[in-house]
Amino acid sequence: RAIMKWAEQSGMRRPPTSSWKNSNDKPDFNFQIPMMDDSSVRRVLTSVIATQPRNYLVMEVKSNLVQAERAEQMKRFNHPQYRKIAQVTMGEPTVEFKQKVQEVMLKEKQEQAEKEWKNRKAENEKRKLFKKQQKELEEAKKRAEEELKKKAAELMKAAEDQQKPGEGGEEAKKEEEKADTEMKAETADGVKEEAKEEAKDEARDEAKEEPKDGPVKAEGIKEEKEEEEKEEQEEPCPVVELSAEEKALWFKKKAATDLTNWVLSQQFTRFSIPAGEEGFDEVRYSWQGKEKCDEYFKAWVLKQKILCRIEELQPGEWFKTKWTEWQKVLADWHQRQADFKDPIKEMARRQAEEDAKARAEEEKKAKEAGAVDGTPSEGEKKEGEDGEKKELAEETPSEEATKPEPKKGDDRADDIFTVENVCDTGN
Repeated sequence: RAIMKWAEQSGMRRPPTSSWKNSNDKPDFNFQIPMMDDSSVRRVLTSVIATQPRNYLVMEVKSNLVQAERAEQMKRFNHPQYRKIAQVTMGEPTVEFKQKVQEVMLKEKQEQAEKEWKNRKAENEKRKLFKKQQKELEEAKKRAEEELKKKAAELMKAAEDQQKPGEGGEEAKKEEEKADTEMKAETADGVKEEAKEEAKDEARDEAKEEPKDGPVKAEGIKEEKEEEEKEEQEEPCPVVELSAEEKALWFKKKAATDLTNWVLSQQFTRFSIPAGEEGFDEVRYSWQGKEKCDEYFKAWVLKQKILCRIEELQPGEWFKTKWTEWQKVLADWHQRQADFKDPIKEMARRQAEEDAKARAEEEKKAKEAGAVDGTPSEGEKKEGEDGEKKELAEETPSEEATKPEPKKGDDRADDIFTVENVCDTGN
């Protein structure tokens, strides 16, 4: 982590995306530079330890928790001038540490809230600007429509003025020729009267329209002002606080975990707390004592056994034996099923069954004939030797014999678990 921070401060850049191997313990460099990505810089710094006696802090989670890797790390500090100290920071942290974590969490939460507030403010400004532009466009459109109406009215009036002299026809021309002076006086008086009447009509129309449009316009202006006032009331910068759940946290959640799930599931069973017998000059406990740290560590390991996937888990001999037997039985069933579907093999199987039945009947008849003659057969001799045992077994019938046979339509007739031999397909 220190090397990566050092490289970034030196001006080296790496893409924000990271692989599945990335963690806080082993960050993924991904600088696209071979000497950086293959940890060559770290190996060089490690080789300098023996020649540069300084205070070194080895901050690695997995290596510090695995005893074998701790021993490898200590070999690098065999020089007598080094004093090897194991700092165990485990269990419930101190009050100062909790306060520091809460300060960092509160700062991040405040920055996030301010960022969201600035985004909302920028969106409101954009919305205001858009509304202002829309309003200006509507006003310009209204002005253009009014100008067009005025021009149209002027053109209509001009057209009417041009048509008036032609309405009289020839009679008007004759009258004009006869009495020019009289017509001029009459037209002048008529124009004055018409102008007066038009002015009166316009005043009446305006007086009629004002009470209709006035309240509507006033309401619209009032609503616009209210909306503008609401928009002008800017949202103040928020001040956040930590919730009860956040205050109860001991550690701040990070984007990358300390160990990847794969490494944790493989290595946590090998974890252990450092001890003085391993060669440390001193073992310090920062937060809690040795006993509480041991209890905390044991509880954590038990929890991981429940939650983590065990990658190195292997089946035992009993499972392997049962699995082999099951594979053999399954293969036998598949073979019998294939034979059953083959007509030639099925005919041979049925013929073998019929031959077995015929032999059984012959043996039965031979036994009956021997019983009539009084000469016991070989089978009867064997039965006589174990007569007492068989008589006792016949006197106490088994549970299978006492069970009633399932009838047709009974659910037990279709229950596969009641079948003694699945390979017995019947006739």
